[in-house]
Amino acid sequence: MFFSCTNEEVIVPEITVPEGAKDYFVQTMEFTALGGSEIIRFTTNVDWSINALDAQSSIDWCNLSQTVGTKGTFEIIVTVDENNNYDSRSAAFALTAGDITKSINIHQNQKNAVEVTNKRFEIGKEGGQIEFEVNANVNYQVEIPEEYQSWISQETKSRGLITNRYSFSIAESKEYDKREGE
Repeated sequence: MFFSCTNEEVIVPEITVPEGAKDYFVQTMEFTALGGSEIIRFTTNVDWSINALDAQSSIDWCNLSQTVGTKGTFEIIVTVDENNNYDSRSAAFALTAGDITKSINIHQNQKNAVEVTNKRFEIGKEGGQIEFEVNANVNYQVEIPEEYQSWISQETKSRGLITNRYSFSIAESKEYDKREGE
């Protein structure tokens, strides 16, 4: 028969979010393309650490003010740099305290852009056709202001996966003066 006695108290690890604080263990932390900062608030009764879930990828655009600590209440500042790319990006971290692990998911929107390949055209008096491409990662519309619709008209629109090509006809000018349109 074996007996064992100890005076040591068994600590059951806990991670809690203070009342009124956003629970970033449940909801994704969202950032605009401009970046910014958010605070993760939590309390734990054991030592803790935060690590990237994908240790192979570089997350140099997202910084945490602290990644290790002892028991207590903490405010970790998450700072996200401006996203100058045309794709959104995400990062996932794990907060581990004892045998408890909670996920922290961070998402940042892409830089929105509408780029036109050529913004100015010179057309002779006899009129003609112009073409240009639009590269965009947001929805947009092509509009000809009403005052130019009598002499500028959209001919075709071909839609590609990312690039759209537009073709417009410019009617002959019967005026002596130069004309400009949008």
